[in-house]
Amino acid sequence: MKKHIQLGSIAIMLILLGGFLWKNHTHQQQIEQFSSLYSLLDKVKQHYHVYYLQHGRFPRSNEQANLPEPRQSASGIIKSIVALSDQRVFVELNLEQPVTLFLTPEINSTNQFLWHCRSPNLPENLMESLFDGCRSTRERVSLEKAIALQYIPRKKPKNKLDITLPPRQPEKKTPPKPCEDSDSSLQLLVHENGLGLWNLESKPTLAKFIPFTINRPNGIATLIGETVFAIKDGYIWYQNATSNDATFEKSSVWVKPGTQLHSAGRHLIWITKERNMFIGDVCHPPNVRIIHSGKLDLSRSEKIKRLEFEDNILKILSGYDSDWSQSSELNQFRIKENGSLVHLFQHRFRGQANGMHWNEPNLLIANGREGLAIYTRTSDHRWMLSQTLSAFDFAMDGLIQENTLWLADRSAGVTTFIRQSPSLAWEQLDQKQFAFPVFKLAMHEKGILASSATQHAWIPHNDTENPVVLNTSTN
Repeated sequence: MKKHIQLGSIAIMLILLGGFLWKNHTHQQQIEQFSSLYSLLDKVKQHYHVYYLQHGRFPRSNEQANLPEPRQSASGIIKSIVALSDQRVFVELNLEQPVTLFLTPEINSTNQFLWHCRSPNLPENLMESLFDGCRSTRERVSLEKAIALQYIPRKKPKNKLDITLPPRQPEKKTPPKPCEDSDSSLQLLVHENGLGLWNLESKPTLAKFIPFTINRPNGIATLIGETVFAIKDGYIWYQNATSNDATFEKSSVWVKPGTQLHSAGRHLIWITKERNMFIGDVCHPPNVRIIHSGKLDLSRSEKIKRLEFEDNILKILSGYDSDWSQSSELNQFRIKENGSLVHLFQHRFRGQANGMHWNEPNLLIANGREGLAIYTRTSDHRWMLSQTLSAFDFAMDGLIQENTLWLADRSAGVTTFIRQSPSLAWEQLDQKQFAFPVFKLAMHEKGILASSATQHAWIPHNDTENPVVLNTSTN
């Protein structure tokens, strides 16, 4: 009995020893096989490193990597090796079952070359030991597809194409682009039934009338060069002011309700109700390129009373409406070529101002029933109240040029004052009334433009000429 037990123990030990020797032999075979894999990849790494130093990127084909053709690259357990166009290396191995490797080369910050391995079918016992950890992937590529994924340079034609260019055509004169400066001879005015383009160089002449639905007169349209821009149906539209066609074309810019549209030189400017301001380049309509954007720096309780643009100057008259404090503030900015704003002037007035006009060394403040206050700059750069002119109705705006002053007096029209010298007081010279209230004044070379929201009148500087109401139906 003991003899049988001893024989059984010896048999079991022989079986275990045989299994251990077989496993060790298999492990030694794998070591020898993968050592040949590493030695071959070391040569590939050298080719890749040299190519990277010369070209700044890794090879994208076997020819660039100085490797044999994919089907002729078998060596040891490597069945084939292919340099792909995405700079990875496709490796096919001959193990117990076919194995595919995707090796991604990398040069790290210390100039060390690394392989990052991924495989869809590498045995789990080799996943952690091969290339310091090989990750699993679902990508499966056959050898034929890998060969097709190599970079193939385009062949240059041997013979040059015989191309004969047509004779150069004479250049046609094109109308001015919208990005050019506004034409000073044309003035865009908003009327009750549309938009009028007026020539105010001498006697006011209506150059073109564009029928348009006016829902909100302020900031509804503007003129740049010979192109009219207007807000309609949530978009900015445009048309040529000199053509006979009165059809608008839609631009690429959509705007929120309540947005005001203005222009300064060759810039198109639109300001939203939230006081966000956008400045755009309109050289190539219908595209409008925004070159600057920002937010008007006003407090929440501060309301914008008047906002005007004149010769690249932005004028903002704002005020605070409250029971305990009433004040107004005038700010003026210069718009630079890149669209940014440069602050030029600021003045705060304790009271409700309907209009402010700054023309050194004078500052006019139209203060409703209080009349028009005239301030003069002193030698120490302070503003001193020099005179107050009473209003018949309600002072809305004022203009001054040397020794002549104009007051927009709402329903009382426009009152003209003169003085003999800067040291003497202002005296009333004339008063012109119209069938509409006058809210604002604009200075021109040949006269003054007096306007309400949609009605306008021309007051010439020449006393021998009579004022003219600018009516689109009679021109």
